[in-house]
Order: sequence, then structure tokens, then C-alpha cells
Amino acid sequence: MRRIVLLAIVGATILFGGCDWAGRTRSGNSSIDSNLEWRPYTGSARSGVMAYQIGDDSIRIQFRNQRVYTYSGKRISPDKIEHMKRLAVAGHGLNTFINQNPDVRHGFDQE
Repeated sequence: MRRIVLLAIVGATILFGGCDWAGRTRSGNSSIDSNLEWRPYTGSARSGVMAYQIGDDSIRIQFRNQRVYTYSGKRISPDKIEHMKRLAVAGHGLNTFINQNPDVRHGFDQE
């Protein structure tokens, strides 16, 4: 039964576009200037994070799979956004933090 409901939700999302209920929107304004230079993430070679951009109230992260996600205070606590920024600059723990906090892992604004 759960699979049927999940498939129905996924199908409707694909059919009608967007899925804000999951923290993912296909469009929307990012508070990060698209002209900002990507900073390389200096963490472990095993980290899933490659690079990042920091905005006033958001952070954009490029992962090793080449996907880019924008996280902001719209969907995640501003304290957690600030913590993510500190981890990015320090080059340690960002990927772990994202994976260990479901509200962060699923709370990105756009992909």
C-alpha cells in the first residue's frame, strides 16, 4: 500500500512539476549571486562535497556527482545554514552534517 501511495505522489509530481512538499522546487530565486566563484572544498578525498558558494542566508554545494544544491533559511533553520557555512570554510564535516540531519538532507531549495 505504501508503495502505491509513494508511486502516486511521485507520478503526480512529475506530471504536474515541482514538489515543494519535499523541499525541492524546479524554480525559485536563490540568494546566491550566480557570478560568485566556486570555492573548492578542502575536506577529505572521500567527502561527497567538491565545492561551495556562500550567500548572505544560503549556501550552494556542488557534490562529486556534479549535482548542485542550494540550501537556505527558507526551508532550514538559519542556525543550521550558518553551521554549514562554517563547516564548508573549515573543510571538515559538511557532508556528514548534511547526511546526519534529515531536515537538511531533504531541505534544499533547488537542484
